[in-house]
Amino acid sequence: YTAHRGGAVVLEAKAAVFDARGVKVDAAPTWTPAEPDMVAVSPGKGGRVELTVSRPGRTEVAVKAGSVVKTLDVWAMRDAGALRAEISQR
Repeated sequence: YTAHRGGAVVLEAKAAVFDARGVKVDAAPTWTPAEPDMVAVSPGKGGRVELTVSRPGRTEVAVKAGSVVKTLDVWAMRDAGALRAEISQR
């Protein structure tokens, strides 16, 4: 899901946590952007968040649940005057 708000791009992301047996665990991962001035996370904890990308560049967002950390790559660029953003998991 992507939306545009005041020149920024809002991406919706969700994290699900599973144990070693593949059973879903009720855990609230933390979301930590490497560059908070480029990517803001709201509300910042829990399974579903909004990532608000406010400027062009490339950065990462760490998603941590217990001792497991996954990294999301965020790219943003200007395209025909509008900000465009993409997100992928490493």
